[in-house]
Amino acid sequence: MSPERHKMSPERHKMTALSALRKLLGRLQLRLPYRDFLADLGRRFSDSWQQRLLAVAMLGLFLGYGYYSQDIYLDLWAQEEALNARAFPQLIALCGLVVSLPLLIKPSKEAIAFKALRWKQPLALVALMFAYAALLEVLGFIPTTASFLAGGALLLGERKVSRLLLVCLGLTISFYLLMSALDIRLTPGGWWEGLAR
Repeated sequence: MSPERHKMSPERHKMTALSALRKLLGRLQLRLPYRDFLADLGRRFSDSWQQRLLAVAMLGLFLGYGYYSQDIYLDLWAQEEALNARAFPQLIALCGLVVSLPLLIKPSKEAIAFKALRWKQPLALVALMFAYAALLEVLGFIPTTASFLAGGALLLGERKVSRLLLVCLGLTISFYLLMSALDIRLTPGGWWEGLAR
């Protein structure tokens, strides 16, 4: 026989090597008594890393939120007060850190089914929050806050218009009057200031 006849093409040689490797791995798996345990361990390891990545993202978000809360403007009289405009954002940042640190250190044993989560509603609420922040200076506290509360209630499933108007306007106006009684200025909006001139 000529040596050229026994020569294999590189592609065929690669295919043969791959099939031999597959057979070998198949035999090893059949003899391995703990393969289910190892598969379960690998699944749990990947789930814990997903949770750790989520915890790192939350940690970064709340650290940034707490850091930028220092930029909130304080009046001269409010700088020495314990409860001022920076107190509530700092409390939120602290609560977020308290929640995310244990998840980073020791993730839950139960897997988070990220694909099964409903993302539309939370993302719509986040978009509503950004719209609220963008429109607050332009429209003012009362119309922006009432619209934000009504939009949030609609997204969460409330459909009675009378209840929406009563609760949203009632809460907004009550809070505005309370802040006015405490001499805390809430923005009336650019359009209102333009009319006042």
